[in-house]
Amino acid sequence: MKRFFVFLAAFVPSLYTAKAQLTIDHLDQVAIANSGQCYYPLTVGPLPYNYASYDIGVSSSVTHDPSKINVGVEGYVYDDTSASQYFGVRGVAYPYSSTTNGCFYGLTGIYSGLGASSGTGILGAVGYSTYVQAPNIQGKYAGYFLGNAHVSSNMSASQVYTTSDMRLKENVIALREIESGQATLDKIMAMKVYEYNLKDKGEYDLDKEAVSRIKEEQPELLDEISSRKAVFEAQRHYGVAAQELQSVYPNLVRKAEDGYLTVNYLEMIPILIRGIQELSRNIDEVKEKHGKVARDGNMLAQDR
Repeated sequence: MKRFFVFLAAFVPSLYTAKAQLTIDHLDQVAIANSGQCYYPLTVGPLPYNYASYDIGVSSSVTHDPSKINVGVEGYVYDDTSASQYFGVRGVAYPYSSTTNGCFYGLTGIYSGLGASSGTGILGAVGYSTYVQAPNIQGKYAGYFLGNAHVSSNMSASQVYTTSDMRLKENVIALREIESGQATLDKIMAMKVYEYNLKDKGEYDLDKEAVSRIKEEQPELLDEISSRKAVFEAQRHYGVAAQELQSVYPNLVRKAEDGYLTVNYLEMIPILIRGIQELSRNIDEVKEKHGKVARDGNMLAQDR
């Protein structure tokens, strides 16, 4: 290690004076591989803008090369040991107390969306192939995800769309009134609807080391976590039992990676629509029979 520092001390002056690739200004701010613009503690590559209103620790950029995949910052971690956690890039926003004002962002991805270009602020993917070549995204997105996405708490959206274009479907059949000897309406009527509380799967539990660290650095956070857990445990929910639904509509039930069963409630909507159609037709048949009985009664009264 000492030899490395000796080499670095001998190498830096020559690099700084000969090629001007490394610049250190009077504020000890460092610029690497640019024209010597030291705006932040560490600037790597050509600086496109000087964000005077920003306090940035590290700024990194690349010169556009259309023949390559251009990456400003890459975080890569690889190991074949049994370590429990790996982070390619980790962003932490840490207010010191509950009275701290302002907005904190652990990780921010911004896509300007100018012109006819397509892209995304954040690309999340499962699979090594995406590291080699990013997908050809059509459209403009704040976030684009290839693979399953999991949200352990609430998720809100002003609108939700699912792919349903007939051009992307095959083996299409109409949902029959009688399927496997049972009407859709009968299957719906057989479903039980429950009101319940969800059990905590340990997402609010902290180990002793974490509790000790939080008590030392940010003790009020423990109260906030406890409050969130209390709200979660008190919240009442409504739904069906996946095990029961699986026996009627197995395609609406999927086993998640953690082994628990999940329900596709969105695809229950077409089934409910079909049930309403059957119910409407049954009502029409009753009305028709009632009208025929009434007409027959009137005819009998007239004959008398």
